[in-house]
Amino acid sequence: MSEQRQFTKPSEVRLVAVNERLGDANQQGTFGTNPGVFLNKIDIATIITKTNTVNGDGTPVYTKQVVRYEGKSSIPQDGNATYVDANSGTTKNRYRSGDAGAGQDALFIYDYGDGTGEPVKIGEVIANGSTSDGALQLDPTSKATDVEKANLNGQIRKNQNAQINSVMDKFPTDDLNQDALNDLGGTLRNDTSPVEAAAPVVGPTPVAPAATPVPRNQKKNLQALRYPVDIAQGDQDVLKFTVLERATREITGGTQGKRNSQSSGQDIFLPIPGGLSDSISVSYKESTLNALQLAGAEAISNFVTGRGKDSGLARAIQNMNNAANKKNIESLIGSATAATALGLPGGVNALLARQKGIVLNPNMELLFDSPQLRTFGFTFKFSPREPSESKIVLQIIRTFKQAMVPKKDDKSFFLGSPNSFRVEYIHRGLPNHPGLNKYKECALTQCQVNYTPEGTYNTYRDGIMHSYQMTLQFRELDPIFDKDYDELDETSARASQGVPIGPLQGEGSLFGQGGIGY
Repeated sequence: MSEQRQFTKPSEVRLVAVNERLGDANQQGTFGTNPGVFLNKIDIATIITKTNTVNGDGTPVYTKQVVRYEGKSSIPQDGNATYVDANSGTTKNRYRSGDAGAGQDALFIYDYGDGTGEPVKIGEVIANGSTSDGALQLDPTSKATDVEKANLNGQIRKNQNAQINSVMDKFPTDDLNQDALNDLGGTLRNDTSPVEAAAPVVGPTPVAPAATPVPRNQKKNLQALRYPVDIAQGDQDVLKFTVLERATREITGGTQGKRNSQSSGQDIFLPIPGGLSDSISVSYKESTLNALQLAGAEAISNFVTGRGKDSGLARAIQNMNNAANKKNIESLIGSATAATALGLPGGVNALLARQKGIVLNPNMELLFDSPQLRTFGFTFKFSPREPSESKIVLQIIRTFKQAMVPKKDDKSFFLGSPNSFRVEYIHRGLPNHPGLNKYKECALTQCQVNYTPEGTYNTYRDGIMHSYQMTLQFRELDPIFDKDYDELDETSARASQGVPIGPLQGEGSLFGQGGIGY
């Protein structure tokens, strides 16, 4: 299914002072020091895309870009206009992000006209948003000014939410996930009725019931953990860990079904460390099968299958008795009988070597034995800069530790399987990094924490260590098969032409065919 994209009509936003102090003299407009003071006006539009990517719970991923136009004259009449590319014959969006592979800035929106001339800059992407697991609804880019960043969750967000609502009905009803689009910042489709306030309670204030504990296996809406706390602000690539509720696999007709583990609701975002590598291994074993064994195998096979009245070992040996073997066949039979009866070390080959200076051809061959499960690891250094960041670091370490250990119920004789993990390299806010490998669902087999990585004991006044070093070892739950690459090719979503893309993404690129794969 192709991606659905809508470029909203522009609207004007008045930026206001929301902090006690804002900006410097290079910002446009009139500066004030009180909240609500008008600063300047900008014209923005929003690009909404329903991608072919899905979250861990199966919901589609919607993305959005907030575009600031360079001037009134650059505002397009129809942001969704298209043209047919003369070279490829494909239909392309006239207004879309720059092609980084062609030396353009992916955070600029260009007017490509009819595709024959040089594209013209019409605006800049000042913020991105996504409903992808753990992503931010509005994340400023490097193009955003300080004043715009200060207004992202105020005036700008109010404006672009209204823009999302204005184009919601333009998404095909049968291709719309209402909840996911609402999460992007819109409201209910065709629902403009105001929310009624609840009636005041008359009489004594009711006593709130005791909180009911949430079962551990119930999906929770948890806050994403990020270190550093400002990671993934803008275009920074990150390593994302999603804690999964490991699912079992049904066995039908002698084959195992697919595993469908769901997200627990907990995501962790960390910087991509150095020393990245992966290794795929399979197991082979040497195998031998000499003439006697071949003959025996043939005889047994014929006996079991009932092929031929002359089947049997004697017949098989008779078939071996050709000109090349005739002079040694009697010796072989005699030596085999003697070696077996006497239990001679080395068997028939040792006796033949002594008597005739010959041995049976072992017909040695290297045969495939089995696939191997991949093991990989990461090492992270944490150096908290402030108390709030210290708490995040401790939460991250604790989350990994708790997720990897088995679940225990004091009323049960059995232990539950630990959580599993989905590990992803995130490139510019989107999954499926075009230049790095993918991982299958995996188990965390080891979590090692060094509390004094500098070699000395140092704490802040609150007892938090100056630094921590955490080493994680993972092992994939399933081996890699050739069809995994084909399935990755089939399901890999091409980023839309309205979303910032990397240099490998484009017509005929690896990105659209699943990248480097596993």
